Amino acid sequence: MKTTNFILFLTTVLILGCRQNEISDQDFIENGADLGYVFEGKDTQLGKTFPFLYYLSRDQEISAFLIQDNRNDSLYNVHVARITANLERCGDDINCLLGEISFTGGERQVISNLFDKWSDAPIFQRLYDEHLIRSGFFQLYLDYDLSGFMMKVWQDAALSLGNTIDVYGKGEAPFYPDIDSISYQIDDDFFAEEVRKILKSSIGENGLFFQPILEIALKLLDLNRRDEASRYEPLRDGQNRAAFEYIPEINWEDYPYSAIVVLGDGPEKEGVPIESLGLFRVRLGVERYKNGMAPLIVLTGGHVKPFLTPYSEAIEMKRVIMEQYDLPENVLLVDPHARHTTTNLRNTSRLLMRYGVPLDKKVLVTTSESHSTYVTSPKFHSRCLNELGYLPVILEDRVSEYDVEFLPKIESLHVNSMDPLDP
Repeated sequence: MKTTNFILFLTTVLILGCRQNEISDQDFIENGADLGYVFEGKDTQLGKTFPFLYYLSRDQEISAFLIQDNRNDSLYNVHVARITANLERCGDDINCLLGEISFTGGERQVISNLFDKWSDAPIFQRLYDEHLIRSGFFQLYLDYDLSGFMMKVWQDAALSLGNTIDVYGKGEAPFYPDIDSISYQIDDDFFAEEVRKILKSSIGENGLFFQPILEIALKLLDLNRRDEASRYEPLRDGQNRAAFEYIPEINWEDYPYSAIVVLGDGPEKEGVPIESLGLFRVRLGVERYKNGMAPLIVLTGGHVKPFLTPYSEAIEMKRVIMEQYDLPENVLLVDPHARHTTTNLRNTSRLLMRYGVPLDKKVLVTTSESHSTYVTSPKFHSRCLNELGYLPVILEDRVSEYDVEFLPKIESLHVNSMDPLDP
């Protein structure tokens, strides 16, 4: 019965084609983001996870503007003094060492008020126009004026720094503790000694007010081997280069969908790159590609299960397809970062938008039956709103027990710094 249903679905799609949606490329550009924007920085972990702080620290004109303000020095010195005091009195007590070094609620508000004043300077208007808006990284905040925008993105950055230190320094539980937790016991002597080294290295004579806390957060991620966000980057020059170069040659009118998206499934056993359910989903995706449904397959899934696995779901699916199905690399796009179904769809939207795939052509997500049911359920809708703050795609029809249509949403470009493993 399921094979018959798929044949009927395939026949209907190939005869009728894909309905056009009212969204166009121009609509997306008018919503602020330049879809051709490319992050060109070398520090990928910083740029992906804390983009606002990246721009503040890497823009020489803005850095100079902030450093010459004596209020910047005061804030910087307050945090250096706290870190120094903790090193002197806390020994190897992690909670004491990292206690009270993040920005307090009062400090966040004081700095928000400073950004309200600083945003009057023309250089902040330039930063806003050239990067903060064009990048799409703050897509949810377009309704704010310049001052409100700066205050909002600062608050986000400060809270995210604190969250990173709490989870990967103090060992507090993240949203998904089974896969995203700290890599050490906080009473581990080695860990305590490394944290002390991180704190000592963060102390300098002067700098931007946020630099000591930012450095601590980034080095804690490194210490925990939680560099998932920066692995494989830049994708368009590495794992996705062949497909990125092929995309401009595609005649999109020949296909009912722009891409077939295969959702990864993390193995439960250590040392296993991919299990039967993941292989089943791969087969479904390859079937649809060979039947002419779309010119591209997007494979999505990061280093998720088991804890600290060396295997990325997307990379392993790509390997299987090239080795067992003999498909060329230039029809395979990978998102090797997504850790959840919510971000599978978000990251796929990002890739398709950034790589020049037509935005008015529907995408087909292909997965196992229970997973397809979940994606179209109110529970998944609520989870997206709860964890991301928006719906990352426009879900269309569920056209078979395995297949759901969707269109990308511009909101997917928004960076979620509260999840440093896949922001």
